Amino acid sequence: MKRIYFLILSILFTSCIADIDEGENGIYLDLYNYTNESYDEVVFHIGAIVDNTTFITTDSIIGKFPIIPFKDALEENIRKDLNGDSYSITPIDESEEYWRFGWNPDYDKIRELSNEYTFKIVLYNKGIIVREATFLNQRKSFDNFIMGSTPEILIKSDSLFFQ
Repeated sequence: MKRIYFLILSILFTSCIADIDEGENGIYLDLYNYTNESYDEVVFHIGAIVDNTTFITTDSIIGKFPIIPFKDALEENIRKDLNGDSYSITPIDESEEYWRFGWNPDYDKIRELSNEYTFKIVLYNKGIIVREATFLNQRKSFDNFIMGSTPEILIKSDSLFFQ
């Protein structure tokens, strides 16, 4: 009888560990649209910073949904920030695989080029780039690298922010 309890506890314990670890390795992206503009497509890039000023894309992910303005968003997708400003939230992907594992770019490709990396966002309407930003001032280092980040991209009328 003790063996059965031990076996059941072992199975439960190891299955819980697997579930905890799986989602912690990826990047989970949310886009916060403060504007009255919509965008057909978003491409989010990760890459190396070379020579302190040059961004080289090593991987990217294409958003699965259009980015809609907060005025047209479903009520459950509208939030207010600490200043009381409204915005809509659009996840980059809502598939079960994405929510379990996140986006997993190849970090070794970046490390081959540099110890520093950052992100770039490109917004499109009808296949034309309408806005883009490379976040060179918000660089990250592999010296203090943590797996499982959750960057937030703020789309404001006058700029794009990464936090």
